Amino acid sequence: MRITKKARIEACRELIDRNHIDIPFSSECLEEFKRLTRLDFIEGAIRRKNLEYPSDPRHVHILVSGVELDKSWKKQITGRDLVSDQKKAMRKSVAADMAEFMSGYEGGCEFCGSFFDLSVDHDAPPFDDIANAFLEENPSIVIARRGCGGGKLIADPSIEAMWVSFHAARATYQILCRSCNSSKGKRVLP
Repeated sequence: MRITKKARIEACRELIDRNHIDIPFSSECLEEFKRLTRLDFIEGAIRRKNLEYPSDPRHVHILVSGVELDKSWKKQITGRDLVSDQKKAMRKSVAADMAEFMSGYEGGCEFCGSFFDLSVDHDAPPFDDIANAFLEENPSIVIARRGCGGGKLIADPSIEAMWVSFHAARATYQILCRSCNSSKGKRVLP
């Protein structure tokens, strides 16, 4: 019987939730994980804290030839998405600008006033709109990875500089708490 991607993702989530952080998957869980992700070649799997995204509750490292690797189990099921990878690299390229904006901020969430879990958010236009406009002009941005788990980066420094400048000319920021940012999505808050 064929299982849908959605069902495989949900089964994988449930499997990961059954395992504790920093404890290797049992042989039974490993076999199920290998079947769901089609990572037949792995020797082991272990749930870890995600240092890049601390709120990620289902981060898994795999063991290949005795080496622990950080590999997305979900992308193994859904397949890679070039535009999504490009946008991740683009976000990373403007992270310093966003951090600088946050460093000078002393208030709470601009929507609800909370002082907890604050983050910088693109106000108007949303990040995706700015990124899509740049990608229309530069559709073939090449993505590179730096080291194991180093994340995606724009490979060509001159294109990265063009992107950072393009973004800076269009982006406006606001500070939101995690809850307001999540509920906002790509909408512009009143």
